[in-house]
Amino acid sequence: MALLLGLIPLLYPGLFFTSTDMLPKRLFLYLSGALLCLIWLIQHATDSRHSLNTPLTKIATIYVAWNMASLFWATNAFTGWVEALQLLVVFIIFIATTTLNIRQHIQTIGFVATIGGLIVSLIGIAQYLGLGFDTMPSVGLPSSTFIFRNLAAAYLLGAIPLGVLAVFHLKTAYSKNICFLSLSCMLLYLFYTRTRGAWVALAGSVFIFALLIFRFPSLRTTVKNQLLNTWHTPSNRWIGIFSIAVLIIGITLPSQTSKNVIQQFDEQKATPTTAVTSLLTPGSDRGRFTMWRHTGSMIADHPLVGVGLDNWEYIYPLYDRGEKITFSSEPVRPHNDMLWIASELGIIGLCMYLALLFFAVQRVYLTLRQNDTPLSLLLVMALFGLTSLTFYGLFSFPKEQPTPTLFFWFYLGLINLTPPLQTQKRQILIPLAGLIICLSATYMCIRHIQFDQHYQIARAYESQQKWAQADQAIIQALEKGVFDHRAQFLHGHYLQKMGKFAASATVYLDALKTHPHYAHTHHNLGGVYAARGNLQQAIPSFKRALEIRPNYHQASLHLGNAYVATHQYDLARKVFQDILKNNPHSADAYTNLGAVYLRQEKFGLAIQAFRKALEIHPQSAQAYNNLAYAYEQIGQITNAITAYENLLKHWKGESEYRTTIKNHLMQLRQQLETP
Repeated sequence: MALLLGLIPLLYPGLFFTSTDMLPKRLFLYLSGALLCLIWLIQHATDSRHSLNTPLTKIATIYVAWNMASLFWATNAFTGWVEALQLLVVFIIFIATTTLNIRQHIQTIGFVATIGGLIVSLIGIAQYLGLGFDTMPSVGLPSSTFIFRNLAAAYLLGAIPLGVLAVFHLKTAYSKNICFLSLSCMLLYLFYTRTRGAWVALAGSVFIFALLIFRFPSLRTTVKNQLLNTWHTPSNRWIGIFSIAVLIIGITLPSQTSKNVIQQFDEQKATPTTAVTSLLTPGSDRGRFTMWRHTGSMIADHPLVGVGLDNWEYIYPLYDRGEKITFSSEPVRPHNDMLWIASELGIIGLCMYLALLFFAVQRVYLTLRQNDTPLSLLLVMALFGLTSLTFYGLFSFPKEQPTPTLFFWFYLGLINLTPPLQTQKRQILIPLAGLIICLSATYMCIRHIQFDQHYQIARAYESQQKWAQADQAIIQALEKGVFDHRAQFLHGHYLQKMGKFAASATVYLDALKTHPHYAHTHHNLGGVYAARGNLQQAIPSFKRALEIRPNYHQASLHLGNAYVATHQYDLARKVFQDILKNNPHSADAYTNLGAVYLRQEKFGLAIQAFRKALEIHPQSAQAYNNLAYAYEQIGQITNAITAYENLLKHWKGESEYRTTIKNHLMQLRQQLETP
C-alpha cells in the first residue's frame, strides 16, 4: 500500500507513450491491487481479524453494485465497464484496508506517500519557475507528472493529510524533517497550480478540522501534544521554520512557465489576487454553470436511475444544443462529481454516495465522542482527505482519476477499521475474487493503452493528410476495443477522405450505435450520402446534426447546398439567412446565398451577396466567379471582366478552367470593342 500511494503519482504519459497520465496510473493501480490481493490471499486467508460487517462496508457494497447495475440501461455499456473496473479495484483496496491491519503500517505508508508528494511537487515548482521539466507531456503547466495542473491539485488534496499524519506519527527527527519539507512543497505547488476549486476545498476542510478541534477537547489535546513534541526537537523546529519560510517566499515568486504548452494561466489567474477575486467575476466558471444547468435537465428527465455509468458524454449533447459543445470543445464530464453521479446513477445512486459520506463522518464523530485518543488524529486526517476531495469534486472530477479516487477509498478504509475480532474467520473468496478482478482490469488497461498508442499514430498521420496510413492505424486501435467513440468516427472520416464512400457510410452507421448523438457523425454521414448523389438521405442527416448542435456552421452550409441541389431554393435561402443572423461574418454563407439568388434569377440580390462575401474574404475565387456571371446576366460587361480578372488572380483549381476563363475574357473584351 505504501508503494502504491507513493509511486502511482510518479507515472506519467511519456513512460508508455500515451496521450494521458490516467492510463499508466491505472495500470499501476490495477497491478498493485492484484499484488495486494495475492499477499492477502497467501498471508491472511485464514486470519481475518477485522470485521466487514459495518454500515460503511454495506453501503459501499450497495453503491458499487448500483454502478454495475446501471450498465444494463446505459447507451454505451463498454466504456461504462472500463470505468467500472477502476471502481471495483479501489473498492477491493477499501476492503483490504479494512480487513488487513493497515493502521500499524500508517507511519510507513504516510512517509512513502509524502516522499512521492515531494517529488511531484518539486517537479511542478520547477516547471512554474521555469527551471526545467517543461518537456514532460502537458496541456497546462505546471502539471508535474499529471497531464493537467487541475489533476495535480486533486492529487495534492489527497496526499497532504498523509503528510500531516507522517509528521505526527514518525519517531525519528530526520523523517519528520523530510515530511515538513514535503508538506511545504506540496502546499506551495498547490498554490502554483492556481486551481481555485482546490483552494476552496482545502479551506473548507481546514474549517471542519478547526470545528472538530473546538468541539472535542481530547482531539485538541492530542494535536497540541503532537505539536509540542515536534517543536521541542531543535532540528524539527528549525526545519519547520525553514519550511514555512520557503512557502511564504515561494508564494511571492512570479510564474516563468514555458510557453510551449496548450494552455497557460489566463487573465483571471495571472496573479494570486486575481485568481481569488475572479471567483466572483462573471464568466469565471469557464462554462461550468452552463454544463451544470443542462446536466440538471438531464437529471430531471432520468431522475431515479440516471443514464448509466460513464454515459453522461453520450446523452449530454441532447441538452447542450451547442452552448458548450463546439467544433473544438467536446466536454465528456460536467466538472461536478455530485451532478455527474446524479446524472449517471440517478437520485438513488447519489443518495447511496451521500450515505457513504454520512457513515464515514458518523464513524469519526462517534470515535471522537468516545475519546479514543490513539485513533482520533488518524480518523480526523482521513476525514480531512475525504472532505477535501469531496469539496473539490463540486468543481472538478477527482472520482474519475485513479490517484485521487485511490486516496478517497483508502481513507474510507482507514475510517472503516473496527477493533480486532477475538475469533478467526476464513475469508478466501474475497481476496480471490479481488485478484481475478484486478487481473481482468490490468488486461483491459493494457488493451486501452495499446488503443491509445495506435489512436495517436492515426492522428499524427491525419495531420500529414496520409489518409491510408491513418486509417490503418485507427483500425489497429479499434481492434483493441472502442475505448473512445471518436475512433469509429475517424475511421469513417479517413475512408471518406479516400473516396471510399460506401465503406465510410457503413462505419458511420456503426459509430452512431456507439454514440447516437454525436453531431459530427451525422454531419459526415450526410456528406457521404451527398457525395453518392443520395440527397434524400443526406438532408435528414444534416438536419439531425443541427438538431443536436443548432449552431453547427458546416452542417448548415451543407444542408443549404443540399436544398439547392434538390431545387428547394426557398428552404436553402432560409438556411443561409439563418446562418448570417448568427454569424454575419460567414463569407461562405453569403456566397451560397448569392448562388441561390442566381438560381432564382434575382441578380441584383446575388451581386449584393457576392460583394459582401468578398468584403469578408477578398480571395474567394468562387465569389468572384459567381459575381462575374451575375454581372454578365444584367449586361454589366466591364464589371464582369474585372471580376473574372480577379478570379484568375485567386484561382487555385484545375488549369483547364483557368484556360476556359481566359478564353471567355477574350470574348467579353471583343464584345466591348465591337460597336
